[in-house]
Amino acid sequence: MWWETKIQVGKMPCRSDLVAVVACHENLSPSSAHRKVTTLLEERWGPPAIRQMIQDEIDHAAVTGRWPNVDGLIDTYQWCCENLPVGDDRRLQPRTH
Repeated sequence: MWWETKIQVGKMPCRSDLVAVVACHENLSPSSAHRKVTTLLEERWGPPAIRQMIQDEIDHAAVTGRWPNVDGLIDTYQWCCENLPVGDDRRLQPRTH
């Protein structure tokens, strides 16, 4: 991977809670979401994209009153902030077209 992790890489890319959030957000099967998370973590812009997906799901859960889901999503978001690299948010990059 393009970054060095503080935790063992074997545990790293596809935590089940990360895969579940991506699967829900992108309407993917768990196996497709697993591949997407792995692919995203190979890109410099991947960790910010994952954090944004989680943030979107937190917002959606709060708006729809699914408060138990919010707690779990916040835990996942915090884990990402502590363990994934900052990366480069591609939304902040200048457009080339």
